[in-house]
Amino acid sequence: MKLPQILLLSLSGLVACGVSPADDDTGWYEGFLETTGWAVTDRVGLPAVNTFFIDTDTVKDEFNESDDSATALATFRALVKSKGETVRAGVVAYFATEDGGDDEVTVDELAVLAVPDVLTLDLSATDKFPNGRRLDDDAIDEMLGLTLNRGKVLSGGTGIADGVSNDSTFLDEFPFIGEPLE
Repeated sequence: MKLPQILLLSLSGLVACGVSPADDDTGWYEGFLETTGWAVTDRVGLPAVNTFFIDTDTVKDEFNESDDSATALATFRALVKSKGETVRAGVVAYFATEDGGDDEVTVDELAVLAVPDVLTLDLSATDKFPNGRRLDDDAIDEMLGLTLNRGKVLSGGTGIADGVSNDSTFLDEFPFIGEPLE
């Protein structure tokens, strides 16, 4: 059972790496699904997108099963933008400050980063989230930083700490992930 899941994740990652979210050509996608007989059932490229921004079961199913057409991208980016504006306004109101954050990521840019919820990799750029993801990247802290526009994530910062740290030591050779905890 584990092999098909790993294969699916690997193929999804490879397909996502070769396609720009700005592309409106979904022919590769439809052809891939038609040829393999597979179906899209979940999107998990970035942490918290599916659980935080797309927050109702009905919309979540539509998001998970959608293609990457311009219409679908616009629909779900609008949800991310709206939620981002609401959360950022709530932080400012709660802390009674006019501070708008780092001025690094607008809500429009956040929406483009978050949707279509794929993990991208540009081999000519720095290998740090959101460009790929190393095992030791705390992607939740970084996504929280992007959402609240704090922590200068796109400039190499760490985002906002959620207080949860890695509980394992990584290895220097394959399989890289440390021994399981007992």
